[in-house]
Amino acid sequence: MQPISRKTVLIDHAVQGRLVTRVVTYWAVCMAGTFVVLVGTPLIVSWMFAAANAPTLGQLSGQAWRIFWPVLFASGLVLPFLLLDLVRVSHRFAGPVYRLRSSLRDLADGKTVAPITFRDNDFWYEVATEFNRVLERVRDLPPVSKSDSTAEAASAKQDPGSVAV
Repeated sequence: MQPISRKTVLIDHAVQGRLVTRVVTYWAVCMAGTFVVLVGTPLIVSWMFAAANAPTLGQLSGQAWRIFWPVLFASGLVLPFLLLDLVRVSHRFAGPVYRLRSSLRDLADGKTVAPITFRDNDFWYEVATEFNRVLERVRDLPPVSKSDSTAEAASAKQDPGSVAV
């Protein structure tokens, strides 16, 4: 099967946007936690031993920043590549779900729907297979006439406990 290239960056903005936001949040929390440990550990140790010439919080923060900024810079350089990879991997499940939802919507609207095929590296091939089975089953059903659908709509509006006369 020929690979189909996607032209959109985010297929499902809600899902993929949340994933990107979470990764950035985790990265920021990790960086803040690392900085706090670099400052807090020496500060606590100096307080515990009540060292006479213990460094102040400002001195420890400055020393920690000198150690920490290269780590922050390097991880900041890697973060965009990490996010790009996350979006690419999320395409493998967001794309198939988007395609399935679109086909289900078209099927419910009475439009002609072609069988679904996913790209080679997409997740959930089984879902496409099962959808295609259902699609074949729906195509084999006899068409519903206008009078049948009107009668069904009328019976659906009727009270469940009442009997039609």
